Amino acid sequence: KQWYQRRVAITAGAAVAECFHEEVQGFFRSARSSQLQDATAVQQEFHGQQDLYTKYAEDYDAVVPGFDLYRAHIINAAEAALILQDRKTAKILDFGAGTGLVADELIKQGYTNVDGIDCNKALLEVAQRKGCFKNIFLSKGAPSDMDFLFDNTYDMVVSAGTFFVTKSHPGAEFFEQMARVVKPGGHIVICTNEQYTVCEYNRWDVIQGLEARGVLQIQPLKKVPGYRLNKSIGDDTAAEPEAHVLVYKIC
Repeated sequence: KQWYQRRVAITAGAAVAECFHEEVQGFFRSARSSQLQDATAVQQEFHGQQDLYTKYAEDYDAVVPGFDLYRAHIINAAEAALILQDRKTAKILDFGAGTGLVADELIKQGYTNVDGIDCNKALLEVAQRKGCFKNIFLSKGAPSDMDFLFDNTYDMVVSAGTFFVTKSHPGAEFFEQMARVVKPGGHIVICTNEQYTVCEYNRWDVIQGLEARGVLQIQPLKKVPGYRLNKSIGDDTAAEPEAHVLVYKIC
């Protein structure tokens, strides 16, 4: 009976995973290929992706790391730990925190002083039940939503699988706010899919401008195999994507 129940659960989980990929990945692929020219269209796309995150919030942890073999959160936490070393009480902000996947990994490594910010209430409610964050902040998806955070609050901002996914996902416009809340000498550590970094909507010039102003220092790009290990789950190609780890040191 236990074997049968487990088999039923696996089959049901696989069905949810298939629906998730058909809807969510299909939506994101379409969004990356679209040529959105005005703010209204981008906002409509944003509401569409948030509706999908809400729909699958309760199944997110099982589907994304479980069936996708998604590893961005693991890579992100590992890279953060390489920088933080034994500073286990370092204050960390998880940007695009979702259900707390990065925080889960940080906690495993002894980093427990983690706050989370996200614009999806349903995902954050899952994180709240898990208890992986000291504080949880609900935003509306705009850089100004971080205004309430004091300057120089955090030792590090981490983010996995959030930046550059589509034009309506966070991009370069958030970097100045993230840099503001990080202490001088601290870091922003972002893990994203290599396929997202080449999209033409990315404004790398904005980040380069921050470096020119002395706000941050762009560190060498690090490429890590295995952003997602399930080769049947493609983003823009059928190839297994690399993870790109983007690190910025705050001046």
